[in-house]
Amino acid sequence: MRISSITKTRKAKQFSFTPRYYNQEKEEFDARRAEIEAQITGKRSEGRVAMTGFKDKWKSKKNTTNFEKKSNIRLALIIAILFGLCYWVLFS
Repeated sequence: MRISSITKTRKAKQFSFTPRYYNQEKEEFDARRAEIEAQITGKRSEGRVAMTGFKDKWKSKKNTTNFEKKSNIRLALIIAILFGLCYWVLFS
């Protein structure tokens, strides 16, 4: 049995990683260019929302529905009741 095989350590596993960069100006430019080309050719564009990115999608989905408002009120009421119970148990 060779002693050198016991003392050798394995090499670290290597991988290839190519970083990706986000350029907001380029995205906006490409979206505007596609919109103008669609207007010139008469074809319908997908819209700027699909091309501009996450921030605009987040803003467009920010509108709350009536159900969500009722849910928030219900949650606030439950929290208030629990807080009241805790206060009553601790200080009575």
